[in-house]
Amino acid sequence: MTNEPIVVDFEGFADRRPVLAGVLVGRTFTQTAFTDVEPGIALAARGRRLECTDFPAFCAALIGRARREQRAIAGFSQHELTRIADGLGCAWPEDVEYIDAKKRAKAWRSARHPDAAASVGPERQRLRQKGERCRNLGNRLVDFVRLAGDEVPSGYDDGKVTDTLRRVLGQSDGRRRYRALTQGTREAWCRVLEHNRLDCVWARLFIRLGSSRSRGGRAGGKSEASA
Repeated sequence: MTNEPIVVDFEGFADRRPVLAGVLVGRTFTQTAFTDVEPGIALAARGRRLECTDFPAFCAALIGRARREQRAIAGFSQHELTRIADGLGCAWPEDVEYIDAKKRAKAWRSARHPDAAASVGPERQRLRQKGERCRNLGNRLVDFVRLAGDEVPSGYDDGKVTDTLRRVLGQSDGRRRYRALTQGTREAWCRVLEHNRLDCVWARLFIRLGSSRSRGGRAGGKSEASA
């Protein structure tokens, strides 16, 4: 497919359907909150002019758009594919391509930064031997972003998204106005929305870098984080 992919990034709680989605196509970025998953998210979502809908309806509309506009759907790892298939209630449709930006990022790193690629395994083994948690260290989106020479903003708040979602949901209970949330919670909510946007922008970056690796790709420089 020659058309730009539909880049999707979900935010939410582990082992549950997502609460929020960001969708980036070309220069257009939108965000949707899933009020069937967490009804309480509606207050904060509408306070920032997000669309509110049910998760299955969102997934069906996404697949419909991909077919109609002849676009692939992309996400960082298989997480988005798995969640969308769950929302559809069936296997991933064979006529819609899915692009795993993480695989593209790894291909780019192997081609452009082979030493960095080779060091991931030994570093994680070293941490395990010290009794430290390494989880996905080295293969996180932010790891690839830094390797590409892009700056991760201080407000990105990696690892704090679920904490903020809990704060937002907790303070939304019984309230009718967005301004009734504390200023700190509103600011943290805005950081979650920006985190989600950057995840989409960076995933698309590595889709492009991974695609161009045979032509040399790029060693560094600024991404489209301001797009």
